[in-house]
Amino acid sequence: MSKQVILSAMLCLSLSGLSSAQSEEPVQASADASNPSQILQPIAPGAILKPLPATGAQPPSSNLVDLQPGATLQPLPAKSPKPETSSLVNQKPALVELKPGAPPAENSVTTSGLRQQGVGRTGRPILSGPVSLSNALEIGLANSLGVSLATSEVEQARANTLKAGSEGQVAVATDFQKVRGEAGRMWDASPTLNTGLVTAGAPETLGVVRARVSYPIWGGAFGERMAAADAAEKRAMARLALSVRDSARRIRRSYFQVLLERERLQVAVDELKAREVLLELSREKLKAGKVAPFVVNRHESELAAAEQRLNVARAGQTSAEAAFKATLGVEVSSSLSYPDEFEVPPGSGSQEQLLGEALENRPDLVAARYGVEEGAHRVDAASADYGPQLNLGAQYSTIGNGGLAADSSYVGQFSTGLTLSVPLFDGGNQEAEISRAQALKKSRELQLADLELEVTRQVVDVQARYQAAEANQKLSEDARLRAEEDLRISTMRYEVGQGDPMEVLDTLTATSRMRLSAVQAAYDANVLYADLLYFTGRL
Repeated sequence: MSKQVILSAMLCLSLSGLSSAQSEEPVQASADASNPSQILQPIAPGAILKPLPATGAQPPSSNLVDLQPGATLQPLPAKSPKPETSSLVNQKPALVELKPGAPPAENSVTTSGLRQQGVGRTGRPILSGPVSLSNALEIGLANSLGVSLATSEVEQARANTLKAGSEGQVAVATDFQKVRGEAGRMWDASPTLNTGLVTAGAPETLGVVRARVSYPIWGGAFGERMAAADAAEKRAMARLALSVRDSARRIRRSYFQVLLERERLQVAVDELKAREVLLELSREKLKAGKVAPFVVNRHESELAAAEQRLNVARAGQTSAEAAFKATLGVEVSSSLSYPDEFEVPPGSGSQEQLLGEALENRPDLVAARYGVEEGAHRVDAASADYGPQLNLGAQYSTIGNGGLAADSSYVGQFSTGLTLSVPLFDGGNQEAEISRAQALKKSRELQLADLELEVTRQVVDVQARYQAAEANQKLSEDARLRAEEDLRISTMRYEVGQGDPMEVLDTLTATSRMRLSAVQAAYDANVLYADLLYFTGRL
């Protein structure tokens, strides 16, 4: 046990004087967690997520859960273990509860033409209508369980901030004790060889009531604990932003996969129709004696192979759409329509610009920097815990005999005083606590340095692959156009009897292959652009 020197100076102060002795306002927490309805509001699937008005006298909140494509987190100073300000997390927004809410009324329009058609067996809404990437992000993020979990972690961090803030405020406690027992046995005479009679004392009842008030004035780790809790809350908010971007990336990838499978299916359908036409044409030429039977057999074999590819393409589309609907959090029986083709993504920009944006805006970097700041405050708190502390206290107590009956006689006592506590020896506990806090801080600093290096590698890698995908998309599109023109010409030559039947088959195969290559290149470009948004910290 630690030994302390306690210096107490009893002052004749009244209770009113206690309140006036507070030299500063109690530190307030960042959000009012006593009324969750002011912080959380359920969102129906398809609703656009917007931040609620900030509580109290806080500055305007930043749009932490901004769902506009390409939006960015506000920057933090790069390589700063203790950022002084951050518009991302320093201005705490009131959060929105990102979990599945009650579905809209049946047949009501949800967003951009999508309609709610009821609720499926899993309790998820059944939607119908056209879906674009923007409203897919709205619906998917509103129903993301990962984002909901990150939101609850922010609320836990805010509760910890409130708890830390309560340590620096006035504490009031009261207790009551009622004790009844027998008095000790008494001798009628002094004990000798011939002892006297022993009688028991009368039963006794004691009532004790105490009320205590204390307030820390100087010293202690309150300020550092409060700063550490605030940094931990900001770290949780940055992790929420990271969860939003993780979900947005998955939604984009799933959306583009649906478009890819639909394009593949369309290529398979068009190839099958073209081969059916060529087969009929070859049969007519066989009847006219213009081609050999093996030509018809070859066309029939190619048609059977095309039917197999069509079946595989249909299964791929069904699987991709089911995965996309699950990612959105809607019923798999929803009937959604999609755009006919991919959009052309914009350019990537310069590498220097991308690196600077990523190092400032990446939510995981923001969270890591606030983790380092939290660790530094915990080191200071561990040191302050074992320093001198000055507290102002007051106590009122009453003691009476005979219980708490109306006629009981109570004696009231009131006292106030200052208490100075100076630790002298703690058996090495202080050194152990400080060493543990320093180790945590060092670990987080190393993790931050490693993450910054990894971020630069990711940005350079994804930019190179995205630029290659952009070039491949243009090349594959040009090749597709040339292949389609070759197919048109070879088909016309075959129809008029000037072309080689094997040439037509080979040209049709090449055209389908070039179309699939162009679709794959468009898919790669869009997916890599989604990765570029994610790795640079944009939404």
